[in-house]
Amino acid sequence: MLYSTAFSQKIDHESIREFNKKYIKMYIDMDFSHVKQHYNDSIRVMPEFQKTVLFKENIEKYYQSFFSRFKIKDYSRDIHEILDLGSRIMEIGTFDISLSDSIETYELKGKYVNIWKTNSDGEPELFTEAWNYDHVVEFAEKLKFENVPSIRMALEPHITITDNVSFELAGLNALMERTITEKDGRLWAKFYDDDGKSLHSFIPTVIGREKLDKYYLEHATELPVFEKLDIRTDRIDELQGYVVEYATAIANWRMNEHSGVSTSKNIRLWKRQPNGSLKIYRLIAMYDL
Repeated sequence: MLYSTAFSQKIDHESIREFNKKYIKMYIDMDFSHVKQHYNDSIRVMPEFQKTVLFKENIEKYYQSFFSRFKIKDYSRDIHEILDLGSRIMEIGTFDISLSDSIETYELKGKYVNIWKTNSDGEPELFTEAWNYDHVVEFAEKLKFENVPSIRMALEPHITITDNVSFELAGLNALMERTITEKDGRLWAKFYDDDGKSLHSFIPTVIGREKLDKYYLEHATELPVFEKLDIRTDRIDELQGYVVEYATAIANWRMNEHSGVSTSKNIRLWKRQPNGSLKIYRLIAMYDL
């Protein structure tokens, strides 16, 4: 079980803003070396359509493969929120990218979550990177790189119940499985804090109680029939009033004459409520291909 309750030095927000300037330059110059030093050696990267990439040397291969396949015409991104979580900082933002291959030009709009921690020297390092897109992507297969070492985390071992937090999350996830399978959008929205944000795939960020209630009622009706849904957790970080959960899902589904098995991955930031319960405060979800 991967589990953390440690606390470290506060991370300077200006360091994050400076990193983002370098990150934009990385895309424009198509050169990962601009940001390589800021990545933790054990970085976890969770792109939409690519299976999870672990370790700095593999994410370098990912970006090298991306820049070999596409020419970047323009890239921009904006930080919308920086959350201090004690031993972690969660950064949330949006991005726009214009790119082309030998066939045509593509436009992508998306959102991202970065999680930072400090190293032994007190310097901030990027610990987790995740992103998805605000719209359906017709060329999704081109955003998958088979040559990059990647892991389908949904098929990897998940944590066992050994303490109160893992016990809580196991119960919440069991209820979530049933809620989604039964297409109960009303109950699904209740998993969220009133000030929660849902960064789901193929839609811009959904913010706040009223919009969350509306979105999950509508989204639940769009879902296929889930013959089996297994929500799994492979890492928990307990922080100051928050819990970061790294979770995945395996879905056996059918819709009309179609059926299949799909996997997805997400990061859930749970916030401890005044009455002691946990509610989802921030969530980002990505599909594997």
